Amino acid sequence: RRGLDKWERSRWQNWNYHTFLLLSSGSDIPVIEGKINRLLEENYPKERGVLKDEYPLYAFNKLYFNPDVSGGTKKGNLTAVYSFVIIGVLILFIAVFNFINLSTARTFKKNKETGIRKLTGASRVSLIHQILTEATLYSFIACCIAIIIISLVVPFYNNLVGFSFSFDSFGILNTFLIIVMVSLLLGLLAGMYPAMYLSMFRPLYAVRGDINKNIGKSFIRKTLVIIQFTASSILIIFAITIYKQLDFIHSKPLGFQKENIIYFSLNKDLPPRKEALKEKLFSYPAVVDFSYANSLPGDMGGTWWEDFNDNGEIKEVAYHVSFVDPSFLDIMKMNLAEGRNFLPDNESDKSNAIVNEAFLSKYNIENPIGKRFSALGEGKGYIVGVVKNFNFMSLREEITPLVFYNNSDWANKGIIKFKFSDYNTIKSVIDYLSVTWNELSPNFPIEYSFFDKSLEQQYIKEIKYGETILYFSFLAIFVASLGLLGLVTYFAEQRTKEIGIRKTLGATITDIRRLL
Repeated sequence: RRGLDKWERSRWQNWNYHTFLLLSSGSDIPVIEGKINRLLEENYPKERGVLKDEYPLYAFNKLYFNPDVSGGTKKGNLTAVYSFVIIGVLILFIAVFNFINLSTARTFKKNKETGIRKLTGASRVSLIHQILTEATLYSFIACCIAIIIISLVVPFYNNLVGFSFSFDSFGILNTFLIIVMVSLLLGLLAGMYPAMYLSMFRPLYAVRGDINKNIGKSFIRKTLVIIQFTASSILIIFAITIYKQLDFIHSKPLGFQKENIIYFSLNKDLPPRKEALKEKLFSYPAVVDFSYANSLPGDMGGTWWEDFNDNGEIKEVAYHVSFVDPSFLDIMKMNLAEGRNFLPDNESDKSNAIVNEAFLSKYNIENPIGKRFSALGEGKGYIVGVVKNFNFMSLREEITPLVFYNNSDWANKGIIKFKFSDYNTIKSVIDYLSVTWNELSPNFPIEYSFFDKSLEQQYIKEIKYGETILYFSFLAIFVASLGLLGLVTYFAEQRTKEIGIRKTLGATITDIRRLL
């Protein structure tokens, strides 16, 4: 940042950079934190009062999921991780409950075999062993099929969630062993109840088929079905909530225009040719307006501190800052609550500022127009306008104080607004921009972006997260429905004689379907 580095480095109240410390093993973190905070207090400018906040140290391996640390490091969403774990467990248990119910129901069809085996001397332990072996074998076969399916859908999954999962993330052998062990464990768990339940009946009852009378009265089975659909309902509610959040992201008025705008980054060749670039772009019929700025809504970062004299009361104000030219507010269609916009070709306006409504409300400033406001520490500017609040950062964050300075010398982005959003107009503007760029800056390739697409990228994690939740919710509902279909099919088989009698007495196929 031209001309500012030395000024920044000389200020103890500058918080623009993260500081990393390499500590020796066994260091006493609280003691080091105390020394750092005392050092800050001793050097903090006395005219600014007492340093109000303490600054703790954070372990580097804890930064990824730490919500207290912002910027500078790649961040993860611990809530999303927990959500996926919970959803995965719910789907897994829905499948296990299905397996328990269907295993119990299907095993009752072998009741005569069970009774005969017991009459011929089979022990309860051997029956339990047989049923558990069958359940484990089913689970193992399902596991093998699942691994094949996973290997086929991993590319789709990675594209869906935006990750790069592969079987060798934890070692291919380890991953397969974990999957197989969990599957076998689930097979044992799912087969335990039917094994214990069937093996306890007396052989004579099993041979006569009396145990079938209890099949529709199983409290545990009904409870499992209820739990399945409770979990599915929770996922449906969760999916609806996520969908509404995504719809909110797409439909909420942000307080500025994001369509029909292209922006590009400047390079070191362009500052002396900025006016020539602006004139050439303005001359193109499809271009409505052009502006320079150092940041755009959605990512107006960087916090500054200044002293503000509010009718004799000195207030230290902290705010986000953006350097723009006079046409910026017009391009973005930002509305002024009071005052005026910056005036073009007005040198005195380069020291002035436009603040947002959040700036006034946070620091209890009334009648701001005309009050002196220091620009870059020079203390010779005034507030000339108040812009209505708009979301200049992500929708995840509240609207905080923001100040616009009229200084395009600090700008590193060019912003083009074009007339129409049809393909031909956009292509013609981009082609003309490329030609003009090659004339003025042939040594550097142009890098341009569509403003609305850049804003959408801010919420790509939320969008991916929401889509993943929706897919998993549908999967859970599908698995639960498969279980219900299996039970209904089995109970229909058990009522074959009843259905035959009903049809003999005149019931139609439609009547039978309605009954079932």
